[in-house]
Amino acid sequence: MRYLSILHPVLLALSAAILLTGCAVAAFLDIQKEEAKDTERLLAAAGFELKLADTPQKMAHLKTLAQNSLVMHDADGQLRYVYADVAGCKCLYAGGQAAYDKYQRMVVREDAELK
Repeated sequence: MRYLSILHPVLLALSAAILLTGCAVAAFLDIQKEEAKDTERLLAAAGFELKLADTPQKMAHLKTLAQNSLVMHDADGQLRYVYADVAGCKCLYAGGQAAYDKYQRMVVREDAELK
């Protein structure tokens, strides 16, 4: 019986730690989803083209790309910027230099407004 009285507080503390960790992870994932939505809103406003992964082949390709990051690619001598989001919109945003420049200006403006 003494063993159970010692074990009970330990199990309670462990359960509380697991619960708090789960809450923290859920909150972190919610923040990431919101940040992705904000980024995608700015990309669309800046002129990036939305391309849905609406076939199994497109989805497979989307999964190979860096996720939730704006990445520069050289496509036949043309700079292209791609943002992939397989977990959220199941899509990618693609744009050229003009769209990228406009996106950067919008990010700077939005950051200044938050300060």
